[in-house]
Amino acid sequence: MSNSRLVRQYIYEILQPMVSHSLEPAVGNTVINTNPGCKHYKSTGTVLDIGSLEGDMGKTITYLVSNNGENFVIGDILTKTLDQLAITP
Repeated sequence: MSNSRLVRQYIYEILQPMVSHSLEPAVGNTVINTNPGCKHYKSTGTVLDIGSLEGDMGKTITYLVSNNGENFVIGDILTKTLDQLAITP
């Protein structure tokens, strides 16, 4: 295992007890991309699937886009890590 992978694993183990999973979306929820550094920033859509990153390093959310933007259109299917998304009311 590489040093960077070990460091990520240690950080995950330290932070895991402090992370709330109550804010994780469910299939059918609407999410918005809140990461201003992402080319799909402000894309919104309906959650289609929830996956896991290798080694339980986080969640991935696949969603069907319901708005248009510079780099996305209605009907695109995007997959992002949970830390880039927020559940919308």
